Amino acid sequence: MKSLPKNIKCLVFDLDNTLIDRDKAYSTYLEKAFEFVNQPNIWTENKATILEYDNKGYRSRDTFYQWLISKFIHQKLFEEFQKKYVVGDFVEKIDTSILQFLAELKEHFHLVLLTNGGNHNQQKKIVNSGLFKIFPPTSTFISGDYSFEKPNPLFFHLIQMEYGYTPEEIVMIGDDYDKDIKGAHQMGWKTIHLNPTKTKESIADIQINDIQEIANYI
Repeated sequence: MKSLPKNIKCLVFDLDNTLIDRDKAYSTYLEKAFEFVNQPNIWTENKATILEYDNKGYRSRDTFYQWLISKFIHQKLFEEFQKKYVVGDFVEKIDTSILQFLAELKEHFHLVLLTNGGNHNQQKKIVNSGLFKIFPPTSTFISGDYSFEKPNPLFFHLIQMEYGYTPEEIVMIGDDYDKDIKGAHQMGWKTIHLNPTKTKESIADIQINDIQEIANYI
């Protein structure tokens, strides 16, 4: 079995669909939006189509919302809903066993969160999931606070500059092949790909089905 090098000091985690169930939270967000605009039946009848078009968040938000408004939802009322709520409001607390696992990792490694998204939304996700107990603000990097995001090398380089780690001392753990894995790989970081479906070949050093499988490789 592969194992990570002994010189690893920093584990960098993605957030959405790595540590939290972004897809479940987003589905709830949309369900509440249709209830807010008094169109719950439209959601019920078209849920599968809408979530398929969302494509697990890989489709740009501008494109997705323009499509959603053009086909299904009342624009002005939806915009009112968006002013009141973000997806992070509907993120559930993650399992206690995962929080405990991360706490144990933290005793041996520096844990960092590297996530794309707006600050307000991502902070809500961190708080509501309980991850704030693991990742304090000093170890959390949200792309909305900067002018770049994964897979831009500058976002990864930020971690090296902030803490003085060399690429060989860092591991990136994430589910997004292009943004997390390829992005970190181009920086010379080790990579762990959360890839339970094995839908594509991966250049990652290690592939896992569940976040707690990391324990098998360190």
